[in-house]
Amino acid sequence: MSDASPESFVFAITDDIPKFDIGPEIPKETRNDVEALLVSYRPNKIKTTDIELSITVTDDKPIYHSPRRLPFTERDIVDKQIDEWTQNGIIEPCSSDYASQVLAVRKKDGSPRVCIDFRKLNRVLVKDHYPLPLIEDILDKLQDTRVFSTIDLCNGFFHVPVNKQSRPYTSFVTQKSQF
Repeated sequence: MSDASPESFVFAITDDIPKFDIGPEIPKETRNDVEALLVSYRPNKIKTTDIELSITVTDDKPIYHSPRRLPFTERDIVDKQIDEWTQNGIIEPCSSDYASQVLAVRKKDGSPRVCIDFRKLNRVLVKDHYPLPLIEDILDKLQDTRVFSTIDLCNGFFHVPVNKQSRPYTSFVTQKSQF
C-alpha cells in the first residue's frame, strides 16, 4: 500500500446560466431566445426538421446493384463511416429490393468522403416542380432585419429524415451488408 494520499477533486454544481455577449443593441426578448438556444445546443448531435422526405418513383421495377469492388484502403474508410452512421442512428440494416452502390471519393483537400451512387434511382424519381423565390424578393424582406444566423450544412443530407414508406428506395449495399 502506498503512503501517497489519494488525489482530491472539487466539483461545483450550479444553476448558473452562462452569459453570452451577443451585442448591446439586441432587444431583451431576442437576447433571451438566443441565449436559450445557445445553452440548449449540443455539439455532434444530428439535427432534424419537422418534415420528412417522401420519395415517389415512376416505375415499380426495383433498382439493385451488387456491391462495388473497393480497394482495401477505401473499404476500411467505408466500413468506419458505416459503423459511425449506424451508431448515430442515421442508418440501419435492412432488406430491400432496391440497393445503390457505395463509393469513396476524394474532397478538394484530399480527404475521403463516403457517397451513395443514386444516379439510377434519380432517373425514376418524380421530381418536385416548386419555383425558387427571386433573390431580390428575399433581400427586400431582410432589409430591416437585425439578427442574422448562419446555417450549418455539415452532413446536410441527414437533417431531413426519410419517411418509412420511402426508406426502401434509399437502401444501399456494401460488401458486408445492406442498409
